[in-house]
Amino acid sequence: MIADLYEKATGSPLAFHTARSWLTGWIEEKKVSVAPRTKLKYEQVVREFINHLKEKADAPINGIVDGDLISFRNSLARAGHSASTVNGAMKILRSAFHLAHRKGYIAADPCVGVGLLDDEIDIEKDVFKPEEIGALVAEAQGDWKGAILCGYYTGLRLKDVTELRWESVDAALTKLELIPRKTRRKKRNRKVVLPISSSPKRRA
Repeated sequence: MIADLYEKATGSPLAFHTARSWLTGWIEEKKVSVAPRTKLKYEQVVREFINHLKEKADAPINGIVDGDLISFRNSLARAGHSASTVNGAMKILRSAFHLAHRKGYIAADPCVGVGLLDDEIDIEKDVFKPEEIGALVAEAQGDWKGAILCGYYTGLRLKDVTELRWESVDAALTKLELIPRKTRRKKRNRKVVLPISSSPKRRA
C-alpha cells in the first residue's frame, strides 16, 4: 500500500528489497570493481548467509537484525572455520548492509554492534575421515581428484595445491619444497618442506 501511494505521489516506483534481492544485486554491482576470485568469495558468503536466513531471506530487508548476523557468525565458528575466515565473511556482509543503510533501504544497520572474533580464539577443527576423502575423490572430475588427495596428504591450502609446480618436487620424489601463499602475502619467505610418502608400488 505504501509503495502504491509513493508511486502515485512521485511518479516513480518505491525501491523495495528483500535480503536476497539486495545481496545478490550488490554482488552484481561489485563484479566490475573486484577480481573474479574475490567475487566468488562474495558469492559464497552471500549464498551461505541466505541459506542461514531460510524464509527470512525473502522478507523485506529491514527485517534483518543484529541477531541474524550474530547467529550466522556463530554458526561459522561452530562449523570449525578459523577466526580470520569468519571475520572475513562478516566484513563482506557488513559492507553490503552499510551500503543499504546509506541508501535508505534500511532504517538501522544490523551490523552495528556485531563484533568480530578474536584472532587468537582457539576453534576446534575436525579432519576428514578416509572414507569421506574417498567419497570426495569418487565424485571429483579431472584434476580435482589429484588436488583433493594432495591437500589431504600435505595439509596445503587449495590455492597452494593449484599453484604447485614440478620445481617444488625434488628429483627423488621424496619431498615438496615451497613457500605457501599465505606466507608470501605476509612477506615472510619461509620455505616449507613436506615429505612425499612412498607408495607400495614404488617401494617394490
